[in-house]
Amino acid sequence: MSADREYLDQFYKVYTDSTTKLSDINRKLVYAGFAVIWIFRVAINDNDGTLDNNTDHFQLAGILRIALAFLVASLILDFLQYLLQGLSIKFYIWQAEDKVSKNESIKEYKGDTNIVNALWWLKLFTTLIAFILIIIFSLDNIR
Repeated sequence: MSADREYLDQFYKVYTDSTTKLSDINRKLVYAGFAVIWIFRVAINDNDGTLDNNTDHFQLAGILRIALAFLVASLILDFLQYLLQGLSIKFYIWQAEDKVSKNESIKEYKGDTNIVNALWWLKLFTTLIAFILIIIFSLDNIR
């Protein structure tokens, strides 16, 4: 392996460690967003529509429903990102094993990073939008 390749591999490791850590932080923020939305739920009495803390029926403000949808979308995108990345690597391994069994050389793994990267950015963006909506709701309703 050339010195340049080793040098680049060091940067790639830092990059993958950083993006993995950011994905973990994003997931924790999504769960925190769910908790904040739960705090802002409003108990509604089914009989007359008034506020009632003794009921199991809750209502969310429209902006919080949208934020909740973005948080759920972020988790779905997170799942899809890791699923596609895992499948891409597994497909490469199948091809590489076949070549190794035939004593052929294998190519460097390139994967389908465009889709995986797009999902990564999209999940971060959806979490950001959700928190902007939660902050807007908070500023309008907390006095």
